[in-house]
Amino acid sequence: YNYPIILKNEPLFAAHRDHFVLKVEDVYLMYVVGTKDRQGVVTLFESKNLLEWEFVGYALTSGPDAPLQCAWGPMESPHVVKVDNMYYMLLTYTDCSSENYHNTLVFASEDPRCFGEYNGEKGGAIPVTKLYAHAPEILKEGDDYYITTCGWKGYELPINGGVSIAPLK
Repeated sequence: YNYPIILKNEPLFAAHRDHFVLKVEDVYLMYVVGTKDRQGVVTLFESKNLLEWEFVGYALTSGPDAPLQCAWGPMESPHVVKVDNMYYMLLTYTDCSSENYHNTLVFASEDPRCFGEYNGEKGGAIPVTKLYAHAPEILKEGDDYYITTCGWKGYELPINGGVSIAPLK
């Protein structure tokens, strides 16, 4: 089946890269990375049926004091997971240089719609941790958690140009 996806109230300069969908109660949240006013953003859409999506704001933005300022936006591959009463957004933060290609920041919030504005060490949202991973995702099997990492060829990984998975403690 080929159903059209409808985006309502989409911001003019939205970029649609690295989509991630999370179901929260009876609503689906779609996180999408891009840029707004030359700053990196994680755009947020909501849907009740997975076909009609409405722009509701930005789940996370990078401010003018953020350490990376690349034209395409330094935010990649948002992944949100709920643990107990907290939501954690894993977000690769890179300009694709070898120095920060595996730089994933983890932000925490009680509200999956709002993780704040990241400005590095100059205030705003503060990551709860930093991971050596590119575009990680968290998987749960029974009581066990796993984390993935992946990337382009030429960047060091356990599997060059592939996907790796490891237990998460």
